[in-house]
Amino acid sequence: MRKIFYIILLISICLLSGCGEKKAIIGLVTEVQPSDIPNCANFVIRTDTGNQFGILMSSTTYLTSYFNEVDQAQLLDGTKKDVVISIMPSGRGKSMTTADGKKLKTYMATYIHIISYLTDETLQLSDRTDIQIWKELWSYTYRFKDRTELLEVSGSTVPDGVVMSNGDSLYELPKSAQTNILAFYEKQGLLYDVTKTLEQAYHSYQLLKEKEQPFQPYYLAQSIYPTASSEKVMYFLTSVSLPFGGGYMDALQIPVAFDKETGKPIEPLELFHCSKEKAIDTILDLAKLQDLTLIKEMREAFQPKNVIFYEDNMEIVFPKGSLPSQKDGQILLLDYTDSLYNILQPWAIPLQAPNKNM
Repeated sequence: MRKIFYIILLISICLLSGCGEKKAIIGLVTEVQPSDIPNCANFVIRTDTGNQFGILMSSTTYLTSYFNEVDQAQLLDGTKKDVVISIMPSGRGKSMTTADGKKLKTYMATYIHIISYLTDETLQLSDRTDIQIWKELWSYTYRFKDRTELLEVSGSTVPDGVVMSNGDSLYELPKSAQTNILAFYEKQGLLYDVTKTLEQAYHSYQLLKEKEQPFQPYYLAQSIYPTASSEKVMYFLTSVSLPFGGGYMDALQIPVAFDKETGKPIEPLELFHCSKEKAIDTILDLAKLQDLTLIKEMREAFQPKNVIFYEDNMEIVFPKGSLPSQKDGQILLLDYTDSLYNILQPWAIPLQAPNKNM
């Protein structure tokens, strides 16, 4: 339900912000000026490119906040500082003058959305540079005081409740199973280090600034979601995106199989109806690889814990560094066939696997 809510919310924002023909203006509120219209105010905003505009509300302006910490009243009376708003202009308005006497181009607002705000939390880098933490719609951003972004973080320790094609979801399991799965992921926690990554981003920013080259903000993300379910098992995957500079990302994937009745994790090898050696031999035969060196390395590097079960196929992951002849990690993708079924426990085969229910 949560994912569905976010999708609906995103569609609503898109429609209201004119994702089609009209273009929204996004900027930091730098001044709030009184309005003659009840329950309205006028704003001076500054965009990320440094442009300033005046924004005029009318009695029909639609004003919303997606944060409990910032409500419409706080924006209107100016008690909440450092707020970013998105505005859909409906046309030019009468001129405004800033507190320092500057006349601005102004727009009437059809809607105003509060889309970001400065939190009370701060972070200090190793050289004592202060970093601000901003709450965005679905993430946090770490910025200098001038709002230059160093890092965006979107992380969760709670599994997604998405419903799979067979109707299974975390929240359809017995309550005790739900409790155990949620406790497992709470204990797992976040699998990245914000402070360490922020230092790396800052170092990259400094180097690129010296070379007068543009900096691409770093990005960290973690999500947990179900990938498949069988008669006895529900499969989950923790997916972590890790930056390593230049806009490039690395990925960490951790699959876990849980007993649907108890919510207890199942040892990966228990999902197979054979030995580890027989499993990888069958997988390599089905993959039809030609590189003998790679085949040998995969046979030696194979770990059942790196097998990801999806509804329609299986991924066998060989992480970066596990194959000496390969610079990057490798993934084998196999469709479910009788040969693959033969090495799996019958109760471990995903219910939506092709031919499973035929």
